[in-house]
Amino acid sequence: MKFMNSDIVTALLAWRLWLTWSWVDLRQRYRRSRLGTFWMTLSLGVTIFGISFVFSGLFGQDIKTLMPHIATGMIGWTLITGMVNDGCLVFINAETVIKQIHLPYTSHVLRHLMRQFFTFFHHIWIAILVALIFSVEPTIKTLLVFPALALYFINGIWVGLLLGMVCTRFRDVPQIITSAMQLIFFVTPIFWKPGFLTGRRRFIIDSNPLYHYLEILRQPLLGGSPTLINWAVVLAITTGGLVVTVFVFRRFGKRIPYWL
Repeated sequence: MKFMNSDIVTALLAWRLWLTWSWVDLRQRYRRSRLGTFWMTLSLGVTIFGISFVFSGLFGQDIKTLMPHIATGMIGWTLITGMVNDGCLVFINAETVIKQIHLPYTSHVLRHLMRQFFTFFHHIWIAILVALIFSVEPTIKTLLVFPALALYFINGIWVGLLLGMVCTRFRDVPQIITSAMQLIFFVTPIFWKPGFLTGRRRFIIDSNPLYHYLEILRQPLLGGSPTLINWAVVLAITTGGLVVTVFVFRRFGKRIPYWL
């Protein structure tokens, strides 16, 4: 327990390191580009606008309500998948640094996590633009975005530590998780609304944990409020994930360099 506490506390205190590190990662990816990091926002924005026009025709939906739904869904999903997929490779990608410099393992997780949050704060301008175009007015419930992001951040830490260790030890797991995320993408109401599934088929949505994670962020962005079930599922998974991660990290955390 002492090893884990020391690792996490030391990493959090060195916040300037992983904040700068993550920002430099993004800048390096788009160096010598005039738009820089806004290229990823432009790409997502074009995708959202294109899909909204197509799906509004296919589903016979009013684009004034469908586009905000898709925009907030895509932005939230991008953050979720980024935390999961990059979390799988967090230690593998940092192999050189881990072998040469003694840093808290959590600092590598925070580096990748903040990279996803920087991307999210770029993408949020798409939601703001769509809200302005279609007159989606913020309400007091919009402030629920902040506790939702706090929960995302906490989940990002344990997901990065846990999946990072598992995927470092078993190198086939990242491909399995990537494939699973692609499948979950189609059964999560991102391009379509939850009301499309009723009766027994509603089980597909309610049993999907990522749907609840998506809702605690999307609903406030649309001026609404997530349900108590959404919050309960997210809090339960967060608590369970932290407990499992503490156990696994205490038991296997020191073996990470030997698995690389």
